[in-house]
Amino acid sequence: MVTALISPADGERILEAVAAVEARTSAEFVVVVTPASDSYGVYPLLWAALVALLAAGGIAFLAPQWGSRLDFAIQAVLFIVVAVLLEFPGLRRYLVPGRVKRAHATHLARLQFDSRVRDRTAERTGLLLFASLAERHVEIIADEGIHARAGGESWQAVIAAFRAAVGSGKLVDGLIVAIGACGDLLAAHAPRAATDRDELPDRPVEL
Repeated sequence: MVTALISPADGERILEAVAAVEARTSAEFVVVVTPASDSYGVYPLLWAALVALLAAGGIAFLAPQWGSRLDFAIQAVLFIVVAVLLEFPGLRRYLVPGRVKRAHATHLARLQFDSRVRDRTAERTGLLLFASLAERHVEIIADEGIHARAGGESWQAVIAAFRAAVGSGKLVDGLIVAIGACGDLLAAHAPRAATDRDELPDRPVEL
């Protein structure tokens, strides 16, 4: 059974936090969360193949008398057993190098920003809050209008607090704190104008 990352009640909490911040800044927030940025399905097969090859080499060196048929049978059984065991998501993510997970999470965050935020507001004031749990990866990506006013370095403290909350399993609390902190930062640089209107959906998106 697939469990939602954000319950309906928590979705309403995030929605209220976004609405409260957008009432005092011209920024438009989009919140996207996902359990993982990729299935990493190839890694169990790679590790299973490696185990099978090492086993074949060990048998050839230590027990050459067993013959090729038995050697092949042992390889096949090992490959299947290891591949099946490593299909469990909780195990699979430990097989993937950290740089690969970061690259996949960063790529997905950019795709979400491009499809949901970039150039979708009149003043280019969109802001994406992205969290991928399996990779413990969080990003805040701002459109050009926000960067021109607030810069890029301003987000580091917000991202650090956001990452700490997600890493400790407090996804929703981390999102709400990050939304509020972004609002505090942007209230000075991009205050809400009388002509501002709601241009992007406020409800969080779960991939």
